[in-house]
Amino acid sequence: MDESNRAGYGIFAVSLLAFGILIFTDRWLIELIDQF
Repeated sequence: MDESNRAGYGIFAVSLLAFGILIFTDRWLIELIDQF
């Protein structure tokens, strides 16, 4: 039970991190394109 729960939290954390990086990169790209 504990192991599967930990794995679930790990997947959730990784997906959340990937989502945050995606948003951050998207905003950074928009700002970069805006400069040109």
